[in-house]
Amino acid sequence: MSSKILTLRWWGNGVKYYRTQAAISAGYSPKTAYSIGAELLKKTEIEHAISRRLRETAMGADEVVDRDYCFEFYICHCCLFSHCDCRRGLMTEVKQEKIANFRPQRRNLNKHKQRGMGTLETSMRQRGYVAPMTAAADGEIIDGSARLETSAIVFDDDVLVIHHDGTKPIIMVRDDIVSADSPEAREISIAANRVAQLNLDWDAEQLLVDAQAGLDLAGLFDQSELDAMLASLTPGIDDPSREWQGMPEFEQEDVFGAIATIKVHFATDADIVSFAKAIGQTVAKETKSIWHPKQENLDLVNYRCADES
Repeated sequence: MSSKILTLRWWGNGVKYYRTQAAISAGYSPKTAYSIGAELLKKTEIEHAISRRLRETAMGADEVVDRDYCFEFYICHCCLFSHCDCRRGLMTEVKQEKIANFRPQRRNLNKHKQRGMGTLETSMRQRGYVAPMTAAADGEIIDGSARLETSAIVFDDDVLVIHHDGTKPIIMVRDDIVSADSPEAREISIAANRVAQLNLDWDAEQLLVDAQAGLDLAGLFDQSELDAMLASLTPGIDDPSREWQGMPEFEQEDVFGAIATIKVHFATDADIVSFAKAIGQTVAKETKSIWHPKQENLDLVNYRCADES
């Protein structure tokens, strides 16, 4: 598939477009250059770009009015005409459509949270729209279902749609924000990350369905993370609370017959030594308990647990 470079030129006030010469310079036949040039200038992308560039280069009355301006487009040849369905040209197609044409993801792994959805709506109302959504060709959202639902509440029904094939990154530029260091930019950056944190609630059931369908999740989760999320759904994964069901309770029998237990507090190391000498036993900081008088080691063989099953 070939592509051409179309260079458009105009004089200071933008009245004259050298569309025929531009088409010839791009490699089109002189016989068809006039009609090709006219067709190109009807394309929405080029109209918008020309209008934007004219605003950017607008001159005052005291400036030279015959200054020559130019800029370039890279155009896929087969995308010049409206009937062409090719999306792989170097010119990306931008359309204004209705948000109602798109729908949230049916099998969304994120159930979202009430606080997260509320924070997202507040952020959109205060700071405008920030992160683009991604949809499949059939209009179902792949990434951004919460943003779609919230956008339908906060904004009107118009939405800008970019059709592409994922081979090039897409950057959305907020022309109303002059610098990334401005307070508005910093707020947007913080809000975007905070909303993502507050609004994540994994749907373990859907994750299990995807895992059983053979989706490769190894690069996204390690096995311990998957086990933790799927523990309540998957038989066979270690679950101590489930394993304990039906187990007999155990109560420690006081085989020594103690009648009282007291705590003894020591102010200094010397006090510990003095106490140990007084009772005739070894006592240290690590000692947890002692018997007085001292008990002989018990033969625990006589107290082995019996199998009650």
